[in-house]
Amino acid sequence: MRFKFLIILYLFSSIAIFSQDNLPLWIKFQEAKMMYENGDFQDALEFFLSVTSKDTPFPEAEYMIGLLYLEEGELDLAENQIKKAIELSPYLEVKEDILDIKYSLAKIYLLKEDYDSYVLSLKDILGGDELNIEEIRDQNAYYETLIESGIDRLVVLYRKDADSVMNARIYLGYYYNSIGEYSKSVSYLLSPVLAIITEVINDKFNRNREYVFSDMETLFTQISSDKRVIEYFNEHDILKLFYYLAESLYGLDEKDKAKEIWSLLANSSFESMWVNKSVKQLRNPELETWKFIY
Repeated sequence: MRFKFLIILYLFSSIAIFSQDNLPLWIKFQEAKMMYENGDFQDALEFFLSVTSKDTPFPEAEYMIGLLYLEEGELDLAENQIKKAIELSPYLEVKEDILDIKYSLAKIYLLKEDYDSYVLSLKDILGGDELNIEEIRDQNAYYETLIESGIDRLVVLYRKDADSVMNARIYLGYYYNSIGEYSKSVSYLLSPVLAIITEVINDKFNRNREYVFSDMETLFTQISSDKRVIEYFNEHDILKLFYYLAESLYGLDEKDKAKEIWSLLANSSFESMWVNKSVKQLRNPELETWKFIY
């Protein structure tokens, strides 16, 4: 491995760290981050080790060392290092950075195929295992409206703001879909779908104050030629989210609602594998036996 020897030297506390003691720690840290982003992992590790060798707790640097181990495929070392960063999280300069650290820990568990820890780590991001009463009420309202009246009516009646933990809901939704727990999958995927639609509608309204949402097919037609929205959809794999919401509904025997969402994708002008998969599902619907869950 390209810097395996560094890991060994680090573990035995005998690495030769060059001295820049006169520089403030944050300057050294930012220099090390630039090295990491440029792929200069060897020098980056030396820098990160130099700032973590001080008496002052530095969770940001501990986290970056964990990411370097993750790059190298040293999952156990990465896990331990990132857990150390979480333990030191009260010292984070930007408190919100804890989410990035926790998402990285979840990714490690997924790569290790430790699915129980993966689920627990994502639920920890959401604030715990149990939903609060307000979330339960909202999810029930979203689901009942979708089933009784369809996705157009859902979007007419409800809006949902995106938040910093939305990805945790999405990942949990994919996971529960992959193991056939479709009710849980829908409960986690539905609010992110609504939040993304809300964000697109708000964006259109901010650019045109006379804009009024009518239906999802029209909205998809309008945004399918918007390069900004297409880039956003591609970057965040939004169509995948719609696709698996539909498949989870199909797994709950809500076949008409599943086909409604698959038709929305199939009739759009987006160029995506999820559009093609939706077309196939409309021709011959079936539950997948293998899929990505992250």
